[in-house]
Amino acid sequence: MMRITVIEYDADAREADVLITDGSFSIMCFAPDCEELSYVETLKSNGVLMTFLADNIHRVDAHECSVIKDETGYYSYDLIGKSAENNTLVIGSIKIIVDKPFPGDIAVGEYVHISCVRVDCYYSEEY
Repeated sequence: MMRITVIEYDADAREADVLITDGSFSIMCFAPDCEELSYVETLKSNGVLMTFLADNIHRVDAHECSVIKDETGYYSYDLIGKSAENNTLVIGSIKIIVDKPFPGDIAVGEYVHISCVRVDCYYSEEY
C-alpha cells in the first residue's frame, strides 16, 4: 500500500513536496496544483505518479528494483523497476507512468532503467 507524507506545502504557490513510500521504496515527488493542504489527502486514494522528462530508458539485467537519488536535481532519480502495461514502471508496489515511450524491444515484465528530472504526483479518477 502506498503512503503519502507531506514534507512541505506552499499555499501561495499551491504546490507540495510529498514523500511516497510502500515501506520498501521511497520517492520524493512534486505535487502541483494543490489548492489546499487537504488536497494531498485525496492523492492517497486517487494519486497518480508520472515521470517528468524521463530519459535513458533501457532494459537492464538486474532482477530487483531500485530507487537511487540523482544529485543533479532536487527531485531527480535513477529508477529500476518492472515494465508494465500502459507505459508504466512498477517499483515494489509503487506504479509510475513514464512520460516517454519504452523502446519497442522492451516487453512487459522486463526490468527497465529510467532517469528522470522528477516524479510528479497528480490527482486522477482515471487510474
